[in-house]
Amino acid sequence: MLPLTLASCGLFETKAPEDRTFQDQKLNWHACDPSILGKDESELFTTLGERLVCADMQVPMNWEAPAAGKASVSLIRLKAANPEQRQGAIFFNPGGPGGDGLGFAPWYGFAWGRPTRTPRWVPT
Repeated sequence: MLPLTLASCGLFETKAPEDRTFQDQKLNWHACDPSILGKDESELFTTLGERLVCADMQVPMNWEAPAAGKASVSLIRLKAANPEQRQGAIFFNPGGPGGDGLGFAPWYGFAWGRPTRTPRWVPT
């Protein structure tokens, strides 16, 4: 908790790099390879159709020294089935080490898009 508190006070303030290569990049969204999750998910990806798209984003290994190297981060986006009813976005970043989070969007998108008999929970 102490590092978080100190960071919010500005003691560990970092400045944004002057080179905006990473911030200004345009993502190339394209159809996902059904094997991106480590096994053939053709049936799931076909069910989700053109709503499911993938891209790779370049990030610096060190934001304070962007020239020190970069890494590629894979992204999966599942567009709303009914854009006019869209209420926002859900972003998954499960962290690590361990498994990756690429499967969250297609798996949850499929599950949440199916009819259920469970009553909808609405916060009061």
